Amino acid sequence: MSWIGGEFIINDMKEKTLKEVYSSISSAVRHNADLEEFPYMGTDIMKIKPFHKGKIYDSQEEASKALSESYASWAKEYNVAAAFYDTSAAKETKHIKTLKERLEKEHQKLNDYVKKNDCKNFKAKLITCPKCESKINKKYILRNMCPLCKHDLRSKTVIETTQRYQNNIQKLSDEIHQENLKQKEKLPVRYLVGYCEYIG
Repeated sequence: MSWIGGEFIINDMKEKTLKEVYSSISSAVRHNADLEEFPYMGTDIMKIKPFHKGKIYDSQEEASKALSESYASWAKEYNVAAAFYDTSAAKETKHIKTLKERLEKEHQKLNDYVKKNDCKNFKAKLITCPKCESKINKKYILRNMCPLCKHDLRSKTVIETTQRYQNNIQKLSDEIHQENLKQKEKLPVRYLVGYCEYIG
Protein backbone atom coordinates (compact mmCIF):
# COMPACT_ATOMS: atom_id res chain seq x y z
CA MET A 1 0.00 0.00 0.00
CA SER A 2 1.32 3.41 -1.00
CA TRP A 3 0.29 6.88 0.11
CA ILE A 4 1.11 10.41 -1.01
CA GLY A 5 1.11 13.47 1.20
CA GLY A 6 1.90 17.15 1.16
CA GLU A 7 0.97 20.67 2.18
CA PHE A 8 -0.18 23.82 0.45
CA ILE A 9 -1.65 27.19 1.39
CA ILE A 10 -5.14 28.52 0.68
CA ASN A 11 -6.63 31.94 1.43
CA ASP A 12 -9.95 30.81 2.92
CA MET A 13 -12.25 27.87 3.62
CA LYS A 14 -15.02 28.87 1.22
CA GLU A 15 -16.77 26.16 -0.78
CA LYS A 16 -15.25 27.34 -4.06
CA THR A 17 -11.73 27.28 -2.60
CA LEU A 18 -12.22 23.81 -1.12
CA LYS A 19 -13.42 22.48 -4.49
CA GLU A 20 -10.20 23.72 -6.02
CA VAL A 21 -8.24 22.07 -3.19
CA TYR A 22 -9.95 18.70 -3.73
CA SER A 23 -9.22 19.01 -7.43
CA SER A 24 -5.54 19.73 -6.77
CA ILE A 25 -5.22 16.76 -4.40
CA SER A 26 -7.02 14.54 -6.92
CA SER A 27 -4.55 15.59 -9.63
CA ALA A 28 -1.61 14.80 -7.34
CA VAL A 29 -3.07 11.36 -6.57
CA ARG A 30 -3.74 10.52 -10.21
CA HIS A 31 -0.30 11.74 -11.23
CA ASN A 32 1.37 9.31 -8.79
CA ALA A 33 -1.04 6.36 -8.98
CA ASP A 34 -0.95 3.40 -11.35
CA LEU A 35 -4.08 4.30 -13.32
CA GLU A 36 -3.96 1.13 -15.39
CA GLU A 37 -4.41 -0.95 -12.26
CA PHE A 38 -6.44 1.65 -10.32
CA PRO A 39 -8.34 3.71 -12.95
CA TYR A 40 -10.67 5.37 -10.40
CA MET A 41 -7.90 6.57 -8.10
CA GLY A 42 -8.32 10.19 -7.08
CA THR A 43 -12.10 10.31 -7.44
CA ASP A 44 -12.80 9.95 -3.72
CA ILE A 45 -10.60 12.42 -1.84
CA MET A 46 -10.87 12.40 1.96
CA LYS A 47 -12.70 15.27 3.61
CA ILE A 48 -10.75 18.31 4.78
CA LYS A 49 -11.45 19.11 8.43
CA PRO A 50 -10.38 22.19 10.43
CA PHE A 51 -7.30 21.40 12.52
CA HIS A 52 -7.91 22.47 16.14
CA LYS A 53 -10.90 24.56 15.15
CA GLY A 54 -10.75 28.11 16.50
CA LYS A 55 -6.97 28.12 16.93
CA ILE A 56 -4.84 30.36 14.73
CA TYR A 57 -1.14 29.53 14.69
CA ASP A 58 1.36 32.38 14.85
CA SER A 59 2.98 31.48 11.51
CA GLN A 60 3.00 29.01 8.63
CA GLU A 61 6.03 27.31 10.19
CA GLU A 62 4.20 26.74 13.49
CA ALA A 63 1.12 25.43 11.67
CA SER A 64 3.28 23.03 9.65
CA LYS A 65 5.05 21.86 12.82
CA ALA A 66 1.70 21.20 14.51
CA LEU A 67 0.43 19.16 11.55
CA SER A 68 3.65 17.17 11.48
CA GLU A 69 3.63 16.45 15.22
CA SER A 70 -0.01 15.29 15.05
CA TYR A 71 0.38 13.45 11.75
CA ALA A 72 -0.48 10.04 13.18
CA SER A 73 -3.80 11.33 14.56
CA TRP A 74 -5.24 12.47 11.21
CA ALA A 75 -3.23 11.03 8.33
CA LYS A 76 -5.01 8.30 6.32
CA GLU A 77 -8.26 9.16 8.15
CA TYR A 78 -9.01 12.65 6.83
CA ASN A 79 -7.19 15.74 5.55
CA VAL A 80 -6.74 18.91 7.61
CA ALA A 81 -6.53 22.69 7.33
CA ALA A 82 -4.71 24.69 10.02
CA ALA A 83 -5.31 28.43 10.30
CA PHE A 84 -2.25 30.69 10.67
CA TYR A 85 -1.29 34.34 10.58
CA ASP A 86 0.49 35.15 7.34
CA THR A 87 3.55 36.91 8.72
CA SER A 88 4.92 37.33 5.19
CA ALA A 89 2.29 40.06 4.76
CA ALA A 90 3.56 42.06 7.75
CA LYS A 91 4.57 45.65 7.08
CA GLU A 92 8.34 46.02 6.98
CA THR A 93 9.06 48.56 9.70
CA LYS A 94 12.42 50.28 10.03
CA HIS A 95 13.35 47.93 12.87
CA ILE A 96 12.38 44.82 10.88
CA LYS A 97 14.37 46.07 7.91
CA THR A 98 17.43 46.53 10.13
CA LEU A 99 17.01 43.03 11.57
CA LYS A 100 16.71 41.53 8.09
CA GLU A 101 19.87 43.31 6.97
CA ARG A 102 21.72 41.99 10.02
CA LEU A 103 20.35 38.50 9.33
CA GLU A 104 21.54 38.61 5.72
CA LYS A 105 25.02 39.70 6.84
CA GLU A 106 25.14 36.93 9.44
CA HIS A 107 24.18 34.34 6.81
CA GLN A 108 26.96 35.64 4.57
CA LYS A 109 29.49 35.52 7.41
CA LEU A 110 28.50 31.92 8.16
CA ASN A 111 28.71 30.85 4.51
CA ASP A 112 32.12 32.48 4.07
CA TYR A 113 33.43 30.97 7.32
CA VAL A 114 32.15 27.47 6.51
CA LYS A 115 33.65 27.61 3.03
CA LYS A 116 36.98 28.92 4.29
CA ASN A 117 37.27 26.17 6.92
CA ASP A 118 36.00 23.27 4.84
CA CYS A 119 38.47 20.37 4.88
CA LYS A 120 38.42 20.27 1.09
CA ASN A 121 40.02 23.71 1.02
CA PHE A 122 43.02 22.68 3.12
CA LYS A 123 46.38 22.78 1.33
CA ALA A 124 47.41 19.31 2.48
CA LYS A 125 46.12 16.39 0.40
CA LEU A 126 46.03 14.04 3.39
CA ILE A 127 44.14 14.87 6.59
CA THR A 128 44.63 12.93 9.83
CA CYS A 129 41.53 12.12 11.85
CA PRO A 130 42.16 13.04 15.51
CA LYS A 131 39.91 10.21 16.69
CA CYS A 132 40.85 7.11 14.66
CA GLU A 133 44.16 8.57 13.43
CA SER A 134 43.49 7.50 9.85
CA LYS A 135 45.15 9.52 7.09
CA ILE A 136 42.47 10.40 4.56
CA ASN A 137 42.72 11.90 1.10
CA LYS A 138 40.58 15.03 1.34
CA LYS A 139 38.74 14.19 -1.90
CA TYR A 140 37.00 11.38 0.00
CA ILE A 141 35.82 13.65 2.82
CA LEU A 142 32.18 14.76 2.76
CA ARG A 143 30.68 17.38 5.11
CA ASN A 144 33.96 17.48 7.09
CA MET A 145 33.32 13.99 8.50
CA CYS A 146 35.85 11.18 8.71
CA PRO A 147 34.56 8.50 6.29
CA LEU A 148 35.75 5.76 8.64
CA CYS A 149 34.66 6.78 12.14
CA LYS A 150 32.33 9.72 11.27
CA HIS A 151 34.24 12.08 13.57
CA ASP A 152 33.97 15.80 12.81
CA LEU A 153 37.34 16.78 11.37
CA ARG A 154 36.96 20.47 12.08
CA SER A 155 38.81 22.02 15.00
CA LYS A 156 36.99 22.83 18.24
CA THR A 157 37.35 26.53 17.47
CA VAL A 158 35.77 26.17 14.03
CA ILE A 159 32.88 24.10 15.41
CA GLU A 160 32.20 26.61 18.20
CA THR A 161 32.45 29.62 15.86
CA THR A 162 30.10 27.99 13.36
CA GLN A 163 27.63 27.30 16.16
CA ARG A 164 27.87 30.90 17.31
CA TYR A 165 26.97 32.16 13.84
CA GLN A 166 24.05 29.71 13.71
CA ASN A 167 22.84 30.86 17.12
CA ASN A 168 22.99 34.49 16.00
CA ILE A 169 20.98 33.63 12.88
CA GLN A 170 18.35 31.86 14.95
CA LYS A 171 18.16 34.75 17.42
CA LEU A 172 17.69 37.31 14.63
CA SER A 173 15.09 35.11 12.93
CA ASP A 174 13.18 34.85 16.21
CA GLU A 175 13.35 38.64 16.68
CA ILE A 176 11.94 39.22 13.19
CA HIS A 177 9.18 36.72 13.89
CA GLN A 178 8.26 38.47 17.15
CA GLU A 179 8.27 41.87 15.45
CA ASN A 180 5.92 40.51 12.76
CA LEU A 181 3.60 39.15 15.45
CA LYS A 182 3.21 42.63 16.91
CA GLN A 183 1.09 43.27 13.82
CA LYS A 184 -0.89 40.06 14.31
CA GLU A 185 -4.28 41.72 14.51
CA LYS A 186 -3.68 43.29 11.10
CA LEU A 187 -2.27 40.17 9.44
CA PRO A 188 -4.43 38.07 7.08
CA VAL A 189 -5.33 34.54 8.17
CA ARG A 190 -4.42 31.78 5.72
CA TYR A 191 -4.88 28.02 5.92
CA LEU A 192 -2.26 25.32 5.60
CA VAL A 193 -3.81 22.19 4.11
CA GLY A 194 -2.18 18.89 4.98
CA TYR A 195 -3.20 15.79 3.06
CA CYS A 196 -2.41 12.09 2.89
CA GLU A 197 -4.09 10.01 0.19
CA TYR A 198 -3.95 6.39 -0.91
CA ILE A 199 -2.44 5.84 -4.38
CA GLY A 200 -2.51 2.05 -4.63
